[in-house]
Amino acid sequence: MRVTRLVLFYAVCTLALPLTSVAAVQLPNLFSDHAVVQRDRPVRIWGWARAGEMVTVRFHGQTVTAETDGFGNWEAWLKPEPAGGPYTLAVSSNMSSRPVERKDILVWRCVARFRAVEHGVSSCRFHGDNSCAAQGRGEGDSRS
Repeated sequence: MRVTRLVLFYAVCTLALPLTSVAAVQLPNLFSDHAVVQRDRPVRIWGWARAGEMVTVRFHGQTVTAETDGFGNWEAWLKPEPAGGPYTLAVSSNMSSRPVERKDILVWRCVARFRAVEHGVSSCRFHGDNSCAAQGRGEGDSRS
């Protein structure tokens, strides 16, 4: 009987520990290293944390705070940025010991990038004037 109680106690502790480790600020997979965000438009950053936490978002000299709702959801809006980068996106909360960082974020004109992905092109070559030439099907591809 004593062994059964010990096994039950360890099973409950093992199942409860992962629930306490979810307290850190989390971002969706969309916000990863090497991401591209739209230039000259407000940028929505969102994620999850514990309910009631204050979340701080830092990006290229901007600092924005948000409070999580009762379900732990939060969102913050960054001001429009000109094209540039690479920058680091850092998200922290008043309950977390270290920020979640995403590095090498570019602010760019994304229209060409999305159109390239739409047509099955795997990469773009960016020029100094912020234009994008599709690579993968040849630059002379007539589809646009």
